[in-house]
Amino acid sequence: MFKRIKDAKEGRNVSTNTNRKINIKEENHGLHKGKGAMTFVYKHLLEMKRSSRFIFIDGNSIFIAISVGIASKFIEHNTVSIYITLGTLIYMQYFTTTFGRLKTELLKPYIYMIPESSFKKILAASASSIFKPCVDSILIFGIMAVVGGVDILQCIFMALAYSASGFLFVGLSVVYQRLLNDQPNKIAQVFIGIYLLILVLAPGVAASVLITVYVLPESLIFLSTLPYTIVSMLIAFIMFFACRNLLDRSDYSERI
Repeated sequence: MFKRIKDAKEGRNVSTNTNRKINIKEENHGLHKGKGAMTFVYKHLLEMKRSSRFIFIDGNSIFIAISVGIASKFIEHNTVSIYITLGTLIYMQYFTTTFGRLKTELLKPYIYMIPESSFKKILAASASSIFKPCVDSILIFGIMAVVGGVDILQCIFMALAYSASGFLFVGLSVVYQRLLNDQPNKIAQVFIGIYLLILVLAPGVAASVLITVYVLPESLIFLSTLPYTIVSMLIAFIMFFACRNLLDRSDYSERI
């Protein structure tokens, strides 16, 4: 401070602002890729790359994988406990998927401005939310098979069920946007949302339970989740197709 006062008296520049030239690499900002609806795909990939060194695998994925690896050491070959673990993972996945990037894009005006078909824009904005559970499932159930000693075939079909659940929840996010966005009552939104969740999950769960109990022999018990996977995929396709024109009406977006 004393030096600055002395410099000021002697007429020297005492400004703290320095004009430093900062070099910014062109490839470090902007999208540079994607055209039309595909812009959302590259946008989400860039966001994930910035948040994690490994695309699709973030801190949450690693934490869940480690937790499942530790838990699988205790449940070992207990089939009921293994499927309870799968159910818990799917329950957690519901929140991370339905409140993920797709919901954020649907609440912003930019997706409505792109001159592409509504269905194409929804698929492009959903791509990262669909593929992430697939990558997570390989990591999570791969660790369950290696660390926990769970049967590899059982882990493969549970990974398929987990991936199908992700697709199902992405489709459910689109349905939520169409049915609940104009509902001003938040309590009603919660109850309707829970009802819709049960409605889309129940057929797959019921199919798996019935086929496991009455059809599958014990030697093929690893196929227990296959009916759930197939039914969930079909329901997800139906939801996407039913809401394919969602973005053709801008009043579905959130009013600001």
